[in-house]
Formats: sequence, C-alpha cells, structure tokens
Amino acid sequence: SGGRLSENRGGTGREGWSNGPGLNRVSRVGSLWEFRNMLGKSRESTDLFVLQVVKKNCMACKAMERKVRRLAQTFPQVKFLELDYAQNEADCKALGVLMLPHFEVHDALGAKLDGFSCGWNRATVLQEKLEQFISRSRTRDPN
Repeated sequence: SGGRLSENRGGTGREGWSNGPGLNRVSRVGSLWEFRNMLGKSRESTDLFVLQVVKKNCMACKAMERKVRRLAQTFPQVKFLELDYAQNEADCKALGVLMLPHFEVHDALGAKLDGFSCGWNRATVLQEKLEQFISRSRTRDPN
C-alpha cells in the first residue's frame, strides 16, 4: 500500500527521480498549473498523461520508481509527469490526495479519466488502467 501523508519515513535524500538514468520519459512539473498548461498544448487527441504525486521522503514512492520507469518505457504514447506533494500541498489536497504515491490519468483535452493511490504491490493496477485507456482512445481515433 501507499505511504500515508502524515507519516515521516526516512528517504535517501535524492531530489527526484528525474535525475536518474533512463528517466527521460518521466518529467517533473513544478505545479498543477504547469501540468494543466501541458494538457492544453497536447497535439495528439489520443495522448494520455499520468501525473504522479510523490514526496521525497515517501518510501512507497521510492518503491514505485522502477515500476513507473518501466511503464514509461512500455507506453511511449503516455506522458509521465511527477509532482512534488510537499511543494504543492494545497493543490494536492484539493485533488483529494490522501495517500502516496497518487496517480491522476488525464486525456489530452484535460479530462480526468481516473485518480487513485497505488503502491508497488499494486503496480499492475496502473498498467491495466493504462492499457484500458489506450485501447479506448484507439477505438475513438479514426486514423
């Protein structure tokens, strides 16, 4: 399961996942405004965006790192973005984030398709949801 927001679990001190090797498909956004702005600039109607809310001292978030990187490689048509909870606490609470890591899946038009917390032991849930949304978007795409 995910890490509760009130827990203070020791982290490794790393600033973020976007600094590691192979993370070119996971980008950090500084705010929800920046994320929503990216949605508005999407050129492909079938694009999907996954906003991952993390906290640097969250062990459950760290445990999901490799799985999310692998999903980002598996699904190149999905844009994976990371938002730091500590720097955006009010916005994250407004989203209803109760546990970390938290994932928000949006289509290119900005419509929220799903939002859920998901730890490493349930990483297949994220993969299954992505497969489902990709399949749906392909059936709507006339090309």
